[in-house]
Amino acid sequence: MQTRPLGKTRHDSSLAILGGAALYDVSQEEADVLADFAVEHGVNQIDVAPTYGKAEELLAPAIKRHAGHFFIGCKTNEWSSQAAAADLDRSLERLGVECLDLYQLHAVATWEEYEQAMGPAGAMESIVKGREAGKLKHIGITSHGLKAPEIQLRALNDFDFDTLMLPLNFQMWANQAYREKLEQLLAVAAEKQVGVIVIKAIAKQPWQTEQDKRPYAPWYEPFADEAMIQKCLDFSLSRDICCASTVGDVGLAKKFISAASKFTPMAQDEQDALLAGAGEYPLLW
Repeated sequence: MQTRPLGKTRHDSSLAILGGAALYDVSQEEADVLADFAVEHGVNQIDVAPTYGKAEELLAPAIKRHAGHFFIGCKTNEWSSQAAAADLDRSLERLGVECLDLYQLHAVATWEEYEQAMGPAGAMESIVKGREAGKLKHIGITSHGLKAPEIQLRALNDFDFDTLMLPLNFQMWANQAYREKLEQLLAVAAEKQVGVIVIKAIAKQPWQTEQDKRPYAPWYEPFADEAMIQKCLDFSLSRDICCASTVGDVGLAKKFISAASKFTPMAQDEQDALLAGAGEYPLLW
C-alpha cells in the first residue's frame, strides 16, 4: 500500500489506517484476524478510542505481536484536564504501551466543547503535560459534522497541532459551504505541515432501515459494493490529505483496506460524474 507523510510527525502513513471502531464488540479472534489482514496489506497506523467498546483491549495483542509496526493514535472525549488525564492513563494501560504516537481531542463538534477543551483546566492542559511526561509524542484534534473545518481552522490558529481528523466524502465535497471551508483548511494544513486524516470516506447516508435489519455495524449506512468503495476512496484520497480511517465494521474494513491498496488518483471526469450523483444521498449531518 502507498504511504504519505503524516504532516511533520515524520511518520509515513499507509493510505488506510485501522480504525478501532470496527472492533467495538467483536471476539478477540475477529480482532486478531483483522489486525493481521491490515498488516499483510501494508497498514501501519491505528486509530482507537476508549469510547470504541472493547477495541483498546482487543488491539493490545496485535500491537505486541507486531511490535514497532504500528503508529498508534488514540483519543479522548473528555473536556476537563483531570478527566482527560485519567483517559490517557487508562488507554495506555489497555493498549499495553508506555507512549502513544498520537493523542487527539476527539469529536470536538461545537464551540462550547472547543472552549472547554482548550480553556483553563481543559483537556489540552493534561495532553500537553502528557507529552512533556513522555506519555505521547504528537497532538491532534478530530471533529465531526459540517462545522468541522471551521472549528479546525480556529484550532490551527490557537495551537500547533500535528494532525487533524474530519469527515470527507464526495457527498460532503459537493456541499459548497463545506467544501469552501475544507479547502481553506487543507491549504492551511499544507502550509503548516499538519497531517490530515479523513473519516466517513465510504459513508452513504443515514440509515433508512430499522436497527434490527441493518447488515452493517456503523451508525450510518456505508457503501458496501466493492466498486463503489473503490470510487469513494479514490475520490477522497485524490484530495490533499494523508490517509483515511477504515469503516466501523470488520467485513467492510477489509474491503476498505483492499481498496486503499489499489488506489489510483481519480480522473477529473470521473470525479465530476460522482459529484453529479451526490444529491441522491442525504448528508449525515
